[in-house]
Amino acid sequence: MHLKNGARVRITTHELPGTAEEFSTNFKKLPKTVKKGMEVRLDDGSIVLSVLRTGTDWVDCEVLIGGNLKEHKGINLPGAHIDLPALTPKDLKDLAMGLKLGIDHVALSFVRSPDDIHKARAIIKRYGAPTRVIAKIEHPDGIERIDSILAPPTAS
Repeated sequence: MHLKNGARVRITTHELPGTAEEFSTNFKKLPKTVKKGMEVRLDDGSIVLSVLRTGTDWVDCEVLIGGNLKEHKGINLPGAHIDLPALTPKDLKDLAMGLKLGIDHVALSFVRSPDDIHKARAIIKRYGAPTRVIAKIEHPDGIERIDSILAPPTAS
């Protein structure tokens, strides 16, 4: 679908076929995470929306920078505190499988604190694997804590 500059769009937490006027997200906490005036960036920031108002299960926005939005594209919320774990249940399952298969490296997305890295390293240690962690710094919290995130692991 094509989102036009200046258009109004609604993002809902209810699954539905998307249109240029309304589409859904599986991030159920979106309406509680954003506030009026915040930016919502879609598809690696190629589409930019501005929050106009929120409801219990929806967010109304104005399209600042439009473009073609395809299915399963990511949402980035600059300046928002995201209440999500660094490792989702799916990530944990995938990491376990990768460790069983002998992966050399694992990239951890949206690292926000050293704890995110410590959790991954603890799992790797349980498997006795030499796997190394690559921290993908994609959030302002990660940038603010970059020194502690990059600090070498302590012996335990």
